[in-house]
Amino acid sequence: DSETSLGGNVGLVYKPTRDGSIYASYGLSTLPPGSFLSNPDISRTSDNAFPGFVGGAKPVQSHNYELGVKWDVLNGGLSLGAALFRTEKTNARVTNASGFQESIGETQVDGLELGATGQITRNWQVFASYTYLDAELVKSGAANVGTRAAPVYVEGLYDGNEVPSTPKHSFSFWNTYNLTQDLTIGGGATYVDSRFGDTANNIEVPEYWRYDAMAAYRVSKNLDLQLNVQNLTDKRYFDQVYGSHYAHVAAGRTALLST
Repeated sequence: DSETSLGGNVGLVYKPTRDGSIYASYGLSTLPPGSFLSNPDISRTSDNAFPGFVGGAKPVQSHNYELGVKWDVLNGGLSLGAALFRTEKTNARVTNASGFQESIGETQVDGLELGATGQITRNWQVFASYTYLDAELVKSGAANVGTRAAPVYVEGLYDGNEVPSTPKHSFSFWNTYNLTQDLTIGGGATYVDSRFGDTANNIEVPEYWRYDAMAAYRVSKNLDLQLNVQNLTDKRYFDQVYGSHYAHVAAGRTALLST
């Protein structure tokens, strides 16, 4: 058997001034259905058999549309950016009304991204970003409202729900300052909104803030020391959530010393 997949991107950039640019882009990526053959469930038999793809399975395609602007200020020392985008995934694997896997799912994510990176002063560097995501299950397939022994599949039950593991708001800020020629300190914060772990939007992990810090010292031209402390407040939070019944607890306060 053979498969043919399409992918690529195209973009247009317009520079109204030397320090600014406006761009638009479109990208297409494709995941062939044959790439799922590595799933170990494929080889199972009897009651645990992988339901498999119906004939004529289609490749999963992601379409990305983006419109943005980038602008340099402070004599080019600080770069600002903003972008609006939409990502559509079509032919996603979902369960159909008969209980089989089929390439009929669809998701849509509309987003806004703001960013700043560069130097405020000669000794002060910053990086900041904010992202807003409106992620929707456009076609969620069918859900089993019966039991495992006697399944009853209902089509479109979760249409309009949020896409799992997709925070609506996320924010990151990091900055460093050179106190002397040899000593640099830094710190920052990360925020991630609450996220659902399942398409039913019944399993959810809460939002969290995490704070980090660092200090670096140049001992000589051949030796640097750097201390990073992550999760300063020893916050208990979850960095991953799954569709069954569990989530992954992130690391507590962590100190890393490097030379």
